[in-house]
This record gives sequence, structure tokens and C-alpha cells, in this order.
Amino acid sequence: MVRYRPANGTEGALFDDAWCSYCARDAEYRAQGDDGDITIACRIITDAFAYDIDHPNYPKEWVYGLDGRPKCTAFACDTSRPMRCNLTLDMLARALSKGTTDASAPRE
Repeated sequence: MVRYRPANGTEGALFDDAWCSYCARDAEYRAQGDDGDITIACRIITDAFAYDIDHPNYPKEWVYGLDGRPKCTAFACDTSRPMRCNLTLDMLARALSKGTTDASAPRE
């Protein structure tokens, strides 16, 4: 797999928002707020900030997935903060139960 490194701070913040902020590996650090103990932060995040992508200590977990989008292969869902609200209607499951995923399919 091809390693991933955010191109700039904005892209890094978006990656953090999509992955790190929902990951159990960094939950304890996040719970402490902005003044948390950095020694308990996710090592993958801290190493990504500390090393260049070609350095041996740059995280191997940050890669481009088969879909071409960046991901963290060490992601572990923080069950106290699921990525998707469990109260949200699962519209894809409904479409699949009807045998279609076509958004233009007639509605009942």
C-alpha cells in the first residue's frame, strides 16, 4: 500500500476529523481536552507530525485504501463516539432489502 501524508494542515485536520476523532486509540487523550497529557496520545498521530513520510518511524498505518482515499489501518472504533449515529435511519439497508441501490428507484 502507498503511504499517506496530508498535503497541508487543512487536509490533516480533515483526516483527523474523519478518522482519529472516532478512534479508540486516541479516546483517552481526547477526553482530557486541549491540555491533555501528550504521552497518552495515539502514537500514530504524534509520529505523523514528528517524521517525514520517508522516515522509518513515519506511521505505516496511514495509507491510501483500494478506493484511493486515505485511511488508517489501525483504526479501532471508539464505541462511546460511533462514526454514525445509531439512531439514524439506515436507508441503504432498506434499498438492499428491496433488491436495489438505485437512488432513482420508486419510493413507496
